[in-house]
Amino acid sequence: MTVESVPAFARRSGWCWRAVMNHIETLGIALVVIPAKPHRGRTPAHRRRGLTPDDAARLLAHLLASLDAPRKIDRIEGVWGVAGHPAACLACGQTTRPHYQRGHCQPCIDRTRRRP
Repeated sequence: MTVESVPAFARRSGWCWRAVMNHIETLGIALVVIPAKPHRGRTPAHRRRGLTPDDAARLLAHLLASLDAPRKIDRIEGVWGVAGHPAACLACGQTTRPHYQRGHCQPCIDRTRRRP
């Protein structure tokens, strides 16, 4: 049985490590202890946590299913017209660029910063 570490699973699946850990806690998956190899500054008792292949498959299915779940759009940052953001950039009026700060998009903010 090959045990895969959580960071390795996160890199392979394309999810961030914290999101993977949150889904592991949601599913109640018990992580398997992987003994570490002796390394300078580390004792052999130093251990990592990992996933069995069955748990990794179950977790990946849960991660993919979470993509289809409806999300609360008002919590998403960088979207025009939600969470208190104006409907478009106040300087250029575009909505194709993500909201950055103070009602402006990133290029408009950069343009004002370059001025002396």
